[in-house]
Amino acid sequence: MYLHDCHIENVGPIEALDLRPQFTTGGLPKPLVLVGQNGSGKTVLVSHIADAMVEVAKEHFNNAVPNQVGAAGPYFKVNGLVTRRVGAPHGLALLRFTGENGNIIYLDRSGSVTTSNDDLLSRFPGSQWVGEENQKSVHGLTSERAAQIFKDVLCYFPVSRAEAPHWFNSESQRAPRFRLERRFEGSLTKPIIVETCLDETKDWLMDVVLDDVLAQLSQVQGTSLYPAFSPGAKAKAVVDMVLQKVMQRADVRLTVAPRGTGERLSVSAGESIILPGLEHLSFGQIQLLAIFATILRYADAPSVRSAKLTGIRGVVVVDEIDAHLHADLLYDVLPTLMLSFPAVQFIVTTHSPVFLLGMEKAFGSDGFSVVELPTGSLITTERFSEFGKSFDYYRTTKRFEDEMRTALSAASKPLVYVEGSTDADYLRHAVRELRGSWMTDALEIRSVGQETKGGSTGSGSSGLARIAKVAKAAPDLLKTDVVLLYDWDEERSDEESGRLRVRSMPKAAANDRKGVENLLSDVLYAQIANAENGDRFFGGNTTSDTHGGYVTKRALKKRALCDYVVTERPSSELAGFEPVVALLERTLGLSAPVS
Repeated sequence: MYLHDCHIENVGPIEALDLRPQFTTGGLPKPLVLVGQNGSGKTVLVSHIADAMVEVAKEHFNNAVPNQVGAAGPYFKVNGLVTRRVGAPHGLALLRFTGENGNIIYLDRSGSVTTSNDDLLSRFPGSQWVGEENQKSVHGLTSERAAQIFKDVLCYFPVSRAEAPHWFNSESQRAPRFRLERRFEGSLTKPIIVETCLDETKDWLMDVVLDDVLAQLSQVQGTSLYPAFSPGAKAKAVVDMVLQKVMQRADVRLTVAPRGTGERLSVSAGESIILPGLEHLSFGQIQLLAIFATILRYADAPSVRSAKLTGIRGVVVVDEIDAHLHADLLYDVLPTLMLSFPAVQFIVTTHSPVFLLGMEKAFGSDGFSVVELPTGSLITTERFSEFGKSFDYYRTTKRFEDEMRTALSAASKPLVYVEGSTDADYLRHAVRELRGSWMTDALEIRSVGQETKGGSTGSGSSGLARIAKVAKAAPDLLKTDVVLLYDWDEERSDEESGRLRVRSMPKAAANDRKGVENLLSDVLYAQIANAENGDRFFGGNTTSDTHGGYVTKRALKKRALCDYVVTERPSSELAGFEPVVALLERTLGLSAPVS
């Protein structure tokens, strides 16, 4: 059973929504991702899908919802005036599910629907609404068909889902056991609404591990001890595959620890236990394991046995699937796990552009659908481009901070960071020429950021500010003194935080040039600006002005000027750098060795 068509009007923030989930040419469901601002109706839509699952289950099972008495048990989702758009005469939700034996139509109505709407009646055959009373019904269903439908995976993970972490009081929880489950006719053993499931999952995983042990024992002994149950043993390999994706490690596997060592289920790599229990996974990893292990558990029937992922079918709805997940899990892990279940119709909501980019990477731009609520508009490729730029910035920033952490923790002598590569070259040259090799050997001068073909990235005052952020967040990283030396025009006040020093270059009184070039003499500038050297050190562009004339702007070629000063000009012209060199001596407590 898959969702094929949906129409909602005047429910919550949704005024009118028509949605038709997409399928591949081979009939497999494409994941449907619902996006939109808070209050746009994402949860309204998925709650109707979950409600439809419950109503289908009630046709055959006597425990689809708590306190159920026959098929007329309590509703999972209420309807009526409380769910209707303010001021609207009615609310209407129609869903069409299609399976091997035809359509199943879900209807949820409140108030008076004044039009018969032939289009809706043809799209949702069997639906009808008469009068003004609230109405909830399912058409095209028998008890036998409901029982058959729930051999597939049908479940809803609400945003309220949560699993207990390892530090939670273990005495308040039971230990995992082998599942000795009694199956009664008419009882649903796979809850539709899944808020917490780790305990039940661990029970099932113990069964899976036992199957695997028995299969290996039969193989070693060369007996037929296990042939009747051999498909079940294959579930262990599938579980390990899911665990490896969740942990982003190809060498991990589920194992059983000896009695008396705490939790029986553990995670191993090689010959060592690396996690004493599944609760020791990160909270985000636990969330992913709970969702995908539940899918495997629900599909673990004799006809499927979880061994063939392509044979697992159904509808899995997850509200705010990005909750508690780090960017790496959203971008790399979650889409890959969804891709592993091609016959499952995933319907999820999200606020995360990173997750959407990961889906595009895993499924391709046409392999899934992104619908924006409350309008039901498809997200365009241009929006994906915007998401990509944001994610590129995130990855660049994260890479920069990781590199800074490594550099700061590995430094063996004082570090001086300046805003750009020319600043660093000028300052190294000035230290060498004005003080000599002793000071050159006593410190290391670096520029922040990276040079690229188009200029530089991560440089300037913002780059220095990010270093300060990293150093202040983890002061133990600094094994030596670090000076962040800003240009004079940044007007930074002196600051000290542990081994971190913030300073600004002194300003030369003779001119107001910005940046390190302020320290170069006016005589030098006059020489480089003459007609003979103009093209070498300056570039320009000419534009028309508003009066019909032309304006030419000259831009300094900073790299060309720096290379000229460092390699061709006499050291006597570095006098403007003397206050900067003296500032570093004072700040770092450096002095020339006594001969």
